[in-house]
Amino acid sequence: MKKKIIINFTLVRRIGFDYVAQKVCEKEGGYSAGILGEKRRRDFEEKTFKSDLLFSLAMGSSTRMAEYLARVITKRDDIEIERVLTQKELINEGHSVRLDALAIAKDGTLINFEMQNERRAGMEQRLRMYESSINLSFLAKGDDYENLPDIITIVLYDYDVYGRGKALYTSCWREIDGEVTGRTVVRHEVNLRYEGEDDIGELGDIIHDFGCWDYRKMRSEVLSEEMRYFKTTKEGKMGYGGEIDGYINEGKEIGLKEGFAASIKTLISNKLLTKEQIAKAYGLSLSEVEEIAAGITY
Repeated sequence: MKKKIIINFTLVRRIGFDYVAQKVCEKEGGYSAGILGEKRRRDFEEKTFKSDLLFSLAMGSSTRMAEYLARVITKRDDIEIERVLTQKELINEGHSVRLDALAIAKDGTLINFEMQNERRAGMEQRLRMYESSINLSFLAKGDDYENLPDIITIVLYDYDVYGRGKALYTSCWREIDGEVTGRTVVRHEVNLRYEGEDDIGELGDIIHDFGCWDYRKMRSEVLSEEMRYFKTTKEGKMGYGGEIDGYINEGKEIGLKEGFAASIKTLISNKLLTKEQIAKAYGLSLSEVEEIAAGITY
């Protein structure tokens, strides 16, 4: 329930409406800012790795999470990640793309990680564009085409992209009679909404943990440690502190606007000033004051 503001109207008449209007604005604004700021903070505390922000921060903080995801999802224990670039923009003629996280393996393989929360038309074409852009960006001018790197695309969907009830869909551009030949592009698409009963090993841990915001309830040691770092340590919190500060500032701005309107409503409903006087005092147009007055219920 919204906090009720009690006005001492004797005080109003003695010291003037400006002071009281300011105090009403501060109280209303502070109250709204506190409520919204706390809600935003709580929302962020409950974010999972499905969050674009938290996913990018965790992937970029070290190579550990990227290496773990790549090894489990591709079933390749030989993958060693050298570095990870997050929110990497690849600028090409005609169309640029921004990748959530691009990992570079020690053997030169490029692994593109994408977190996809909502269904989008043309997702297949989008992934082809990403893979083509990676090819263009990592083949130096004058290099032979045989120097194109292997590309692994890993997409984590918060829905079943093909609707077949599988936990993992894998496809390959260069496969003949079931055997991968030459340099290739392999795509692994994970269904984070998988509800099957098959034993899918560590992939099941990943699916579980991506839907979990409490690091203490996670199954994977790697993912649990990453979440713990960002939720409990000073250094980790600094990584997303700007986001929380942004939420609180937004709350203050909204709160002050509400308080500003509340103070004007008080002056109008108690007939302390005319609408024309309020407009002049607050630097508003008469129509703006009338719009606020229209929201008054007696």
